[in-house]
Amino acid sequence: ARMSMAECLRIRRLLCSGKERLPVASALHLFGLIAMSSGNYDEALSLLEEALEIRQQLMDSHDHLLLLNSQVALGMVHYKLNNLDNAMDCFSVALEGRMQRLGTDHISVSEVLQGIGDTYSSAEEYQKAFQTLEEVLRIRKAAAASGGNKLEVAETLNSLSLILFKSGDIEKAIELSEEALELLKSGVDFDHLLVGKALKNIGDYYQETEAYDDAMEAYSESLRIMTAWYGREHVFLSEVLNEIGVTRFKNGEYMVAKHSFTEALRLMRLTHTEDNKSAIFPTLNHLGHALYKNNELKQAAEMYIESFNMQVSIVTGDANDGLKEFGTKLNTIKERIASMEQKED
Repeated sequence: ARMSMAECLRIRRLLCSGKERLPVASALHLFGLIAMSSGNYDEALSLLEEALEIRQQLMDSHDHLLLLNSQVALGMVHYKLNNLDNAMDCFSVALEGRMQRLGTDHISVSEVLQGIGDTYSSAEEYQKAFQTLEEVLRIRKAAAASGGNKLEVAETLNSLSLILFKSGDIEKAIELSEEALELLKSGVDFDHLLVGKALKNIGDYYQETEAYDDAMEAYSESLRIMTAWYGREHVFLSEVLNEIGVTRFKNGEYMVAKHSFTEALRLMRLTHTEDNKSAIFPTLNHLGHALYKNNELKQAAEMYIESFNMQVSIVTGDANDGLKEFGTKLNTIKERIASMEQKED
């Protein structure tokens, strides 16, 4: 799909110019959605912003549905990039326009409300998130009862379960996530990507309740499905691998945990940028813990030091000074470990 859209965009740029550039905007928009689905969020943002700019220049009506579609897509990318204020700005424009053009109970309105609910959830405004997503669920269930898409209902149930989990109601979170999973399995005859995401959440919930065998069953199936979609070398797999490592560690399986953390870290480093340092250093810590439990002290210290140095580069001010001091102490520990190993030799 990516290769086809790149060629399509190249041809349309050659053939369409001036006031005839709307086909270019359509290609940019679709290319941006593909990039977002693949996790290339910066590229997606650039493509979708260019698509919106062309549409704004060439369309007379500010609430044209194509313009609103661009705002929704941009909101989703900003949400993925954790630019929550920007995401909410885009969703607000899209919501107002779609409600005016399509009515308050239209399924396309629920798409925007879903984005708003997920954004509230990421901002830890759980009450607003839950209320918004309950409205989404109402609209989507009504549409599904009339022959609409059950997958959208499952998506919302999955989001609601995550809010309940974060709010401490794990039992209800498991109930909703399993309801979502049943809808997904009955709604498609193949391993849909949403099934993999739902299973990952279910694994998290079981892990929290110390039901480690159930958690591992969910994680393993999630990993299988996501590998089928993305291949073995995609950073999206690292999140599941990291949680498999955490589950193995909690269950006392330190060697297996080490291998899971190592593979998760390897995949994370494939896209190691300034933006994802905050995702990498917790895995460095986890790997350090596993190495320590396996009595690999020197390697454990290396992981801890790299983690703290990474955090130093993120944090500023007094907290930064504190991390630097702690990092110095870790370096001292590392040197002592090396000295002890030399004496043993």
